[in-house]
Amino acid sequence: MTRRILSVLFYVFLFALGLSAQPIAETGKIKVLVRGLRNDKGFVKIGLYNTKSGYYSRGQIASFRSAQVAPKEKKAEYIFDRVPYGEYTVKLFHDENPNGRLDKNIFGIPTEKYGFSNSPKAFFRLPDYNQAKFNLSSNQITLEIKVQ
Repeated sequence: MTRRILSVLFYVFLFALGLSAQPIAETGKIKVLVRGLRNDKGFVKIGLYNTKSGYYSRGQIASFRSAQVAPKEKKAEYIFDRVPYGEYTVKLFHDENPNGRLDKNIFGIPTEKYGFSNSPKAFFRLPDYNQAKFNLSSNQITLEIKVQ
């Protein structure tokens, strides 16, 4: 009986040792500060993307993570936590009339504020991926995004 208990304990120890030997992915936080909103109506919808194809897709469906934040004093803030180190982009817009989409006029020009990581200017198209990408390689980074 004692021998059987010791045998079980030995295998439990080996199993636990095997689990602890697995590499742990390094993660950090991405703090997104949104500035330049027109008002405090609705929500700011934020998409965090970890692929180039996700960045170029429409909507937040292809996002790695997403958030919806109520603005305060014409600003918004959100922290994505436990994000694996790597390359990312952020796209966001101020959904003033919470209908879930970026409203545009009859010419296709957005009527609601929007922005991207690194705050590149968008002239009638989505900014190039390389202008918006950034690397998470530390415990926390802060992105200040000025909407346009």
